[in-house]
Amino acid sequence: MKTKIVYVLASTQEDCFLEQCLISLKFLRKYNLEAYVVLVCDDITESSLAGNRQNIRLLINELKSIQFKRSVSKVERSRLMKVNLRNYVEGDFLYIDCDTIIVNDLSGVDGFTFSIGAVLDGHQQLKSHPMRSYFKKQNQHLNYNFDEVLSYYNGGVMYSKDDELSREFYTHWHSNYLESL
Repeated sequence: MKTKIVYVLASTQEDCFLEQCLISLKFLRKYNLEAYVVLVCDDITESSLAGNRQNIRLLINELKSIQFKRSVSKVERSRLMKVNLRNYVEGDFLYIDCDTIIVNDLSGVDGFTFSIGAVLDGHQQLKSHPMRSYFKKQNQHLNYNFDEVLSYYNGGVMYSKDDELSREFYTHWHSNYLESL
């Protein structure tokens, strides 16, 4: 498998996000033993990887630690890393949320020819999505006409080819997130 697998983790000993990530990684390794795994985490999370928490290092190939000001919340750290992945990871990658369980071989992603891949949220067009009004309210401050949006994608599993279109997508996603703050 040539496509890297990427996880983002912002965790302390007071939550269970690291444990969720461990479970996902164990299943990933069961079906994709040779996958190259990158864990992107913040500096606080990296410093917490001691004792039993350091076992996660046995399941990954590379750890990238991102520095943040202490005033940035754990949720914001997680989102900021996710929407900026294209600047942290070189090569094609498949991002997987820590709460996702892998139940099969993922090597087919090596054949993807598109730049960005994701699944429609709720597996349906936005016009019939039960949370459409929530999404509209959530995005009202952004500079586009939400009523013209046809598709709304779930960011829990996303493919990203290392190309210009993907870099442009992540640049816009990052900028929209900063605007949302």
